[in-house]
Amino acid sequence: MARKIPNYTSLKAKAKDFFLKGKSQKEIAAFLGVSTVTLNNWVRDGNWKEERSARINSTASRSDNIHSIIDHLSGQQLELLKKISEAEQAGDAGKEKELRVLSKGLGDEVSKWNRLLADLKTESRISLSQYLEVMDDIFRHMKAYSLEMYHQTLDFQELHVCETSKRLG
Repeated sequence: MARKIPNYTSLKAKAKDFFLKGKSQKEIAAFLGVSTVTLNNWVRDGNWKEERSARINSTASRSDNIHSIIDHLSGQQLELLKKISEAEQAGDAGKEKELRVLSKGLGDEVSKWNRLLADLKTESRISLSQYLEVMDDIFRHMKAYSLEMYHQTLDFQELHVCETSKRLG
């Protein structure tokens, strides 16, 4: 009986997906049944570490993290407001004052994170000229790779560039 040869293209694609999602090289190699040397070569040759780092540090990822922090702080703020109300109803002025100080601090913290989020959105906005430069490069490489693929995507290219130009314009 002939030994089945693994489909390395498929394994490599799966490995890259796992790697970009944060799995360790050792875990991936064991799970996919490839040697760690093979996996290390794929990571090195494909610049997967750089891509993973870029994705982790992307604006969307950082924005999501900031939103999570704001949500957490907002939850804490709601709990404090309930406790302030309880202290107020109980006539415990000292406790109420203490909780209001904590609440103000949390409010200030939420404001800081919101400003950081606004700054992040401003700094990460790419210009239309940068976008067009990247897209031209992609389409030029696509044309060199497969003229047929390039021609099949001409309508998409035009629509995409037009919509993005309106958005970034």
